[in-house]
Amino acid sequence: MSLWSVLQIIFKPWPYRLLLLAIAIAALFFLSKKNQIVEECTEIKAKSFGFTLSICAGLAASATALIIYVGLGCKTNPDPLVLEVWGAINWHFYIESVFFEIALALVVIALMRGRPWRSIWVAMPKTSFPLTLTIILLSYLSLHYVIRPFCSYILDAIKNNFYSDLNVNSISYLMPKEVAELKVISLELGRWGGVWILIWIGFIEPLIEEIFFRGVLFKALLERSSAMTAILIQAILFALLHLELSRILYLFLLGVFLGILVKKTSSLIPSMLVHILINTMAIYPIILH
Repeated sequence: MSLWSVLQIIFKPWPYRLLLLAIAIAALFFLSKKNQIVEECTEIKAKSFGFTLSICAGLAASATALIIYVGLGCKTNPDPLVLEVWGAINWHFYIESVFFEIALALVVIALMRGRPWRSIWVAMPKTSFPLTLTIILLSYLSLHYVIRPFCSYILDAIKNNFYSDLNVNSISYLMPKEVAELKVISLELGRWGGVWILIWIGFIEPLIEEIFFRGVLFKALLERSSAMTAILIQAILFALLHLELSRILYLFLLGVFLGILVKKTSSLIPSMLVHILINTMAIYPIILH
């Protein structure tokens, strides 16, 4: 197997990722023209968003390819033994996902230069602390005990009537197969492997995704359309970008739920905490392991 074969496996999700990013950029241009908004009056310009997103995605892809190239001995046709050893380590196949999340973070940092972070709701909620805490807990309980079972019921009906190969044994933010893989990765990363996974998936990823989807993207869409249109578009892109057909309905409803939460509280903090709670509870078996 050559370096190009490995890269083909690692970058398999990228055509879909790039297509969805293109849809996000096109939505900003289309809505801007449709509503005849003067571009200079918007805080996040469509051109700036598209350019920054393209550059950061390119940097993420380049960094991923470079890490793999170095890991395989800086050879396009690596030694079969080196390739076998490299391929036997599960966390290597998550490099692309990590760098893509970092790319989204870079997009946010670049676009927010010279702009107040409060403009994308990085601020304390307008609601009181007890009410905010109640909203967060009720949101999590609603997502876990109402929306997730509802999605399982819908997908189970689809499985029984249309698509028998669909895996709907457990609709959650992490599927059982992913949990099993992450358990192996936690062992590969050593004694603190579970802690590193918790920090990344439980805290860093939710923060990045909330600031990008419910912050920058939602704000840019909201400047060009109605609140409901902006909520639906960011939720659709949030769901599709995870590239998981069996939980796409759950992710879409989660995106809608978190978008409404941000709009009602004028803050990203409640949605961040709900997202963190969901991810943390999804991977706790890894920490126990």
